[in-house]
Amino acid sequence: MKLKALLILGLALLVLLTVSSLNANEQDLDYKTKFIVKLVKFVEWPDGNKTGSDGNTLIAVIGNTALTEKINSKAKEVNSTNIVAKEMTIDDDFASAQIVFIATQDKSELPAILKKVSGKPILTISDANYFANFGVMINFFKENDSSEVEFEVNKIVVDDSGLKISSKLLKMAKLL
Repeated sequence: MKLKALLILGLALLVLLTVSSLNANEQDLDYKTKFIVKLVKFVEWPDGNKTGSDGNTLIAVIGNTALTEKINSKAKEVNSTNIVAKEMTIDDDFASAQIVFIATQDKSELPAILKKVSGKPILTISDANYFANFGVMINFFKENDSSEVEFEVNKIVVDDSGLKISSKLLKMAKLL
């Protein structure tokens, strides 16, 4: 009887931890979505290239369907109808995008993605550990098992691209 009670208690704890983890992941995704949608206001593209020829700011999301859907939903919610997220793969041509969100954790794919945007005014964002050290412009991270999502900016890569990030945003970032 005690064994059965311990087993039930253990399963209940496992379910609770799983639900808690899912809620944290959902909160992280919400934070990143809001950040990305608002970010457009804090970045200056050279020659006014904030939008493509269709008048939209295109966010190419390499992977992660949930993020693509959330960005499109949040853009409508805040009346940013000129922001459109589109899911793409590493093999797609995303040179027409103003922002590329790299949702892969696979570091081996990073050089191919960054090569496609190198020297172009395309803002790169990721949430993979240390990707800013490898050339991504803005990277989300959690410090020391913190539950709070922070972001870092690789200012050298940003400057090389011709983009300018607002000093207000840079003050909130960890700079590399």
